[in-house]
This record gives sequence, C-alpha cells and structure tokens, in this order.
Amino acid sequence: MGEWKEAVEVTEKALKLRPELRGLAVSVLSSANAHLGRYGEAKVALETYSAKESTSFGVPETLMYDLPFKDRAAADSFVENLKKAGLFRPGPEQVPVSGEDQIAGKDLRAFYYPSKITGYSADGSQWSQEFAENGTVTFRAPGLPGGVDTGRSWLQGDTIWLQFQTSMSGIPYCRTTFKNPRGSPEKKNEYVSFSDVQLIKFSRAP
Repeated sequence: MGEWKEAVEVTEKALKLRPELRGLAVSVLSSANAHLGRYGEAKVALETYSAKESTSFGVPETLMYDLPFKDRAAADSFVENLKKAGLFRPGPEQVPVSGEDQIAGKDLRAFYYPSKITGYSADGSQWSQEFAENGTVTFRAPGLPGGVDTGRSWLQGDTIWLQFQTSMSGIPYCRTTFKNPRGSPEKKNEYVSFSDVQLIKFSRAP
C-alpha cells in the first residue's frame, strides 16, 4: 500500500515482541527504510540480522519464494529497494509468474503424460524426470544414490503429485506448474514448478 513509515514502525514492534520472526521481518524493515531513503537504517537492519544468524537471504528468488506478492509491481519495488540496501549477492531474480501462466486442468495432463523434463541443479548439474503414460516416473540426477530414483505421479485438481523411493524421504508432495515468461530452451527454464519445499525450473525434452 506504500505506507512505508507505518511498515517500519509495525515491523520494529513485531521484532521486539517476537525476535524469532526476524528472517522475513527484517527484509520488510530494510525494504521499507530504503523506500523512505533511509539507506543507513536499511543496511544496519540487515547487518544486525546477518551477524546474529551468520547467514544471508542469498538471491531474490529464494526470499520471494516465501513472499508471493499478488501485485507484481509491488514485488519488483520490494526487491529493488532491498538491492539498494545491499541485501543480495549476484544471482537469479524472482520468477514473475501469475495465474495466467499456470498450466492446469486438461492441459496439465497433456503436458506431463507422457513427457521428459530436464533442468539444472544449483551446482550446475543436469537432472531429468521422465513421466510415462501410466504415471510412473524415472528421476535421474548426479546427486541421487546410483544416479537414479523411481516413483509414481498422479494429478489432483491443478497440481501434480509425486512420490519417489528415496527422494524427499519417500514422502508424497505436489507441484503447481507455470510457463516462465523469462525462460528459454538454452537455459532449460521455460517452465517453473512450485511445491511447499522448493522451486524448480525446467524445459520439456524434444
């Protein structure tokens, strides 16, 4: 809503009452201060948090996974002012998807069954998941025991559920799937999926 002064006051009060909330709260406090032109205060807030936690928020993509703004302009402004405060190291930007980009319903079935998707892990290694018509999935990645894991998948509403033998400790989890407006075949990030634990970017193999 652009009420940056109030945001600073409320967040400072929240941090005094619940210090354990400082992860996301500090990002709000820092961005609000930067919006007000108080770059010194914005940097102090970040430095204080980093000193206590011995960590950082890393890249916008990581932080914004937990802060899914409905208004894209507000999200861009939030991130831009955190950059001015010196929060982020160089790395991926946030993923600007919306409901219009979601693959759902009958399109979701046609998208996955059958298909092979492939992408890059954070360490630069390539992985793939191959979906058969009957829902079985073969997951290949260098970090897997023996380089491969098998499992099953099924659709429920507008989500795809997956359960592997070893990945995610064998616990079922679901993903929503979107077209990535900034993706390309070369970077293997034409699509993006969100689950409750991670964001993955990928492309469909020819």
